Amino acid sequence: MACKPTLGFATRTEAVLALRAAGRTTRQIADQLGIEPKTVSALEVSAVRAIKRLRDPSALDGRLALLPADILSQMRRAASKRGMAPHELAVRIVRVVVTGDLIDAVLDDEVAG
Repeated sequence: MACKPTLGFATRTEAVLALRAAGRTTRQIADQLGIEPKTVSALEVSAVRAIKRLRDPSALDGRLALLPADILSQMRRAASKRGMAPHELAVRIVRVVVTGDLIDAVLDDEVAG
């Protein structure tokens, strides 16, 4: 089955997980994605099973990054101002830091470049 890009995410599963992390209910996610609530649940269950099967989180190979709920919660206000979900803001921040070669400046942890 081919992946279905949704709301700027590579797959519907990533969109579902991001919206759930943003505090949306199953019904809200279903309505936003134009799918049935049971499909939302199935995508979540499938994702959780896949994550549990992984012994090494790095095996996700850039397809999914989970952020702690407290971090996403702290990002809600800034994300809302920009009309996006906290997960989308996190991706945008990381993209700007990485592509702008700003990791050392942001961390300021005295790691030799």
